[in-house]
Amino acid sequence: MRYVGYLFGGLAGAASACYAVVYLYRWEWNRAIFCLLLFVIVEILVVATMLLTRIARLERLLGEADTRTEEARRRLGQAPGPDVEGRFRWLDTEHLGTRDTHHVFVPVLLAAGVVLSGVAWVIQRIARLIGRPVSAGMLAGRLTALNAPSDTALGAEVQLEDLPAVAPARRVRAVALVAGSVLAVILLALVVDRLADATESRAQGVPESVASTVVFRVISREERDIAREVAARELWEGCRSSTGARPEYSALGRLDADVWVGVVRPALAEPDMMRLRGCLLDTSAFHARAEILGEGQVPPVR
Repeated sequence: MRYVGYLFGGLAGAASACYAVVYLYRWEWNRAIFCLLLFVIVEILVVATMLLTRIARLERLLGEADTRTEEARRRLGQAPGPDVEGRFRWLDTEHLGTRDTHHVFVPVLLAAGVVLSGVAWVIQRIARLIGRPVSAGMLAGRLTALNAPSDTALGAEVQLEDLPAVAPARRVRAVALVAGSVLAVILLALVVDRLADATESRAQGVPESVASTVVFRVISREERDIAREVAARELWEGCRSSTGARPEYSALGRLDADVWVGVVRPALAEPDMMRLRGCLLDTSAFHARAEILGEGQVPPVR
């Protein structure tokens, strides 16, 4: 299911990026901005999903490590420890008989033995109080890597002899990754070059036509005729001024109730016509938008 989500996210991101490039080529800036915003949203969702997946995996691995540590600590606790009570029994006078014990009374030997035994007993008591929990925890943590994985944690029993001694080399995957990266870089370079060439402002040759015409329909929620006329003129004047050319004559005439024709003289070059068409399709004025019905060039009179 996770890979299906990645697939749909990748397709959505690729589609939004492609449409953004198309709208930039058509000079439809608002639509391009919307597609780029959608691309950023999809990218954030995909990255967030990947991060959440990795975090969940880390939590599962930490839980398994804690389980193994507790298991190792439990086994260490069950192991028989040294006989602490049996140490230094010769100091316990209750277990020493009173018969034939006076002949070992040597002052120097007795004093040295008592001092050394007392020091050893103090060290043993300190080590017993502070050493066992820390050492047991550290030893359990070190032995965690040596524990066999549990069946419930991994879902299947994996024997050590079933695993290969050396991981196989993934040459096919590496070659495919390198080839895909090179292909992606080449395609990105071609797209950037094509987009820069299409949107670059440069001096265009004057066409042989006398004038350029654009026929469009105004789609508005207003029922009043004056409101539609104001919206049509606002759309036309705003988009006509966005072209790189400076026309000497630009007229707007009505062909029908909602159909208008705009005439620009001298004629516009192809990049300027594409910019004018994209602006009319992309811009709205007074809750109205334009729908292109046709465009063309008026040939000179022979």
